[in-house]
Amino acid sequence: MIEDKSALVPVEKLIENIKKYMPSFDEVLLRTAYDYAKEQHATQMRHSGEPYFSHPIAVAEILIEQRLDLDTIITGLLHDVLEDTPVSEEEMEAVFGKSIIFLVKGVTKLAKIKLRSDKVHEAENFRKFIIAAATDLRVLVVKLADRLHNMRTLGFHPVAKKRHRKSIEVMEVYAPLAERIGMNRMKDELELLAFEHIEPDAYMRIQNQLSNIRREGKDLLAPIIQELEDLISQHGVNAVVQGREKTAPSIWLKMQRKGLSFDRIFDIIAFRYITKDVTNCYRILGLIHGKYAMVPGRFKDYISTPKPNGYQSIHTTVVGPKNIQIEIQIRTQDMHDVAEFGVAAHWAYKSSSKMDEKPKLWLSSLVESIQSTEDIDELLEHTKLAGFNDAVFCFSPGGDLIDLPYGATALDFAYAIHSDIGNTCIGAKVNRKIVSISTQLKTGDQVEVLTSKTQEPSQEWLSYVRTSKAKTYIRRYLRQQKYEDMVVLGRQILKLAFEQVNLKFKEKDLIKVLPVISEETLEDVYSQVGEGLRTAESILFLIHPEANKADRKKPIIELDSLDGKEKKQRPVSGTFFSGIAVKFAGCCHPLPGDAVVGVIHTGAGITVHKIGCREAKKWERDHSHKMIEIRWDALMKETDIFFGQIKVMSDYKQGSLNTITQTLATQKMRLHDIHVLSRSSNFIEFLIDVEVKDRHDLQNLINILRTMDDVVSVERV
Repeated sequence: MIEDKSALVPVEKLIENIKKYMPSFDEVLLRTAYDYAKEQHATQMRHSGEPYFSHPIAVAEILIEQRLDLDTIITGLLHDVLEDTPVSEEEMEAVFGKSIIFLVKGVTKLAKIKLRSDKVHEAENFRKFIIAAATDLRVLVVKLADRLHNMRTLGFHPVAKKRHRKSIEVMEVYAPLAERIGMNRMKDELELLAFEHIEPDAYMRIQNQLSNIRREGKDLLAPIIQELEDLISQHGVNAVVQGREKTAPSIWLKMQRKGLSFDRIFDIIAFRYITKDVTNCYRILGLIHGKYAMVPGRFKDYISTPKPNGYQSIHTTVVGPKNIQIEIQIRTQDMHDVAEFGVAAHWAYKSSSKMDEKPKLWLSSLVESIQSTEDIDELLEHTKLAGFNDAVFCFSPGGDLIDLPYGATALDFAYAIHSDIGNTCIGAKVNRKIVSISTQLKTGDQVEVLTSKTQEPSQEWLSYVRTSKAKTYIRRYLRQQKYEDMVVLGRQILKLAFEQVNLKFKEKDLIKVLPVISEETLEDVYSQVGEGLRTAESILFLIHPEANKADRKKPIIELDSLDGKEKKQRPVSGTFFSGIAVKFAGCCHPLPGDAVVGVIHTGAGITVHKIGCREAKKWERDHSHKMIEIRWDALMKETDIFFGQIKVMSDYKQGSLNTITQTLATQKMRLHDIHVLSRSSNFIEFLIDVEVKDRHDLQNLINILRTMDDVVSVERV
């Protein structure tokens, strides 16, 4: 018979530990919950061979260690009852009331959401997880305690693959969530337990080396602590000095990030001053910097500028006693409690009904982002919560504090204020100096966002931002713009398809067949045709079956005059005509005057190729339904600029390239790009991109270059 180890933690022991920080509470209700959960789980066992009830007790103990309120502790005892036993919500509510059953239901809901499987399910389940957790932060705390105890006993799970997967979940989701709500003690243990299963060899190596340091460092640690104590006592400052060992995962991360061996990591042991008030914190800092040399770039003041999770402390690294580089943290006792217990500290010390607002605001912001996200890859970015670990803290002109991840830019700051501010951002004033939207920010920067009504996001912006919030709003804007472009393009293609067989396109005819093609709006059909997801012919034949036998030509679209503003912003990649996205192929560089053909690309509009281009022929052969004929508009504006490409071979001698570039300048042509294709002892071959108005402009340049003495040959690419 297996020993009932849960008996080792009777309800009296739980009551005794709760009274250490909560002298008065409803002991009868706690005993009722204890007995109720024990009875419901009586026949269940864990992988370890223990009675299942040992798990709810362990979860309750973790919550008591974190100094949580009574409702949360009782939820820990009952958190698996609804999921794993036949008890109903109504039965439990009759015994424990609405408040506790609300928390239990929240944890049960989280338990049913599996953060795994394929990409689609992983993303959608993460969305559900965060939204469910946001209903009450205590739900998340109970779930973290549940996962912590499961990780403590993970070694009993018989399947190695599942142990590894659960450990990855902890590293990517649970540990960062614990840190974000300030529960650093829980975060450290979660990471350590997960690290053991993810990198078992590295875990063992680092743990062995830490053990050696503990054995060898006994004589070293005590003298350092004594010297740090003497330093402040000589000046009448009272504080407790502690030495703490850094965790194996944090050491491993530093080794990987900096490419260092264990022997090169100097600050394995960190020291901490805990004192009575903020004034003492800064007095101690002054004494430390007065005696020991500070390591540049290793000072952070989180007291004056707290982290988003409420964490406050001063961090500094100095060349301390025995000429050893050590990290020192300085904080008050209240700050220490918040650093260890996070949101839980607020339950114990402030009231039984209010938590710190910062973690709640962060979680609400995350919920807002993921609720508005439909793209799977985009949603999965939010699951990598570890990206929030390092932060920079910047200020608005009004003094509001904006926290952003390390590496965030002025554009991230703009989106952190409001999506409309971000969408119209043209730059910023950082510390009164005008900078670009891609400028990275540093802690302490004062940032004033500059906007323009004519500004709009571009694809390039995604490479400028770090925050998921900014990426979400940029992608949403681009999706909407692309959708509108595809609607215009699809409508034109449909009209032209009907004209080919001498029929008039009528939207009322299309409305009649919407149910047949399972679409709700005309715009959705137009967008699909524009993207190439649905052919114009399929719509034509559906409305007019007899048109299937008619002779048809490729649809012809006229290129309208290019908009000057778009030309200056995107001259290489393309432009818009009549609201349609158009790009000019880089393989053949079509110019006004060339015979051209268009290729409809899914989601990207039309790409214009020269007729006879190798790429165009391939499309004609394999996807002829996506080909359209294109005519240049005869009224092209003189300001329209295109890029022509020529290949020039000249004598390989000093000054030959200079002669060519001077000729371009004489012809008032702007050189866009030039690079060497090949060279020999006698000749050199260049590839030159030059701005021109049309093919005749480029041909004139070719003719002029051919008359030069140094030039052997010139040809258009």
